[in-house]
Amino acid sequence: MKKSLIILSLLLIIPTNVTAHSGRTDSSGGHNCSAQSQAKGLCSGYHYHNGNSNSSTPSKTYGCTDKTAKNYNSNANTDNGTCKYYVTGCTDSNALNFNSKAEKDDGSCIKKIFGCMNQEALNYDKFANVDDNNCIEKVYGCMNQEAENYNSKANIDDKTCIIKVIENIEENKDKNENKNEIENDSSWILGLLGIPFIGSVIYLIKKKKII
Repeated sequence: MKKSLIILSLLLIIPTNVTAHSGRTDSSGGHNCSAQSQAKGLCSGYHYHNGNSNSSTPSKTYGCTDKTAKNYNSNANTDNGTCKYYVTGCTDSNALNFNSKAEKDDGSCIKKIFGCMNQEALNYDKFANVDDNNCIEKVYGCMNQEAENYNSKANIDDKTCIIKVIENIEENKDKNENKNEIENDSSWILGLLGIPFIGSVIYLIKKKKII
């Protein structure tokens, strides 16, 4: 009977809000929940064991408190250094600077511009940032089809064309000779008609280019 009374007395003395997890309490009657207790779901953050919820010491909830982090915890009031941040970059797969590891676009994407990037090429494009392998090699030469040294493969005229001047001189010479023959024939015909003097005068005048 005495043993029963002693046990009953002890139960009345022990507070009814005793928790089912270990951990020493501080002067305010609370402590931080251990990782083991958190894993079991027994507590979280800083809490009290003596029911002193009105204590001036605030309850601590650990987690990432940086709003820019991808694992931001809006319920946390104490940062525990677990914040994880997004990898920023260009997320457009068609852009020149596409970053396959980027999780969040930072607005830095550069549009691809295809063209010839060889500055020595005929069709060099200064705005191109992706070479399209269609560069055209510069070929210098005479581009005048009437010239003796015409180069059908040339795409840039080098001002070296040689015109066929000799043939033009020969053509003019032949024309002059034909003209003289016609003038001689005219004088001969006038002579046959009995007016040789007039024919001779006309011939001499034309020779001297008076008319």
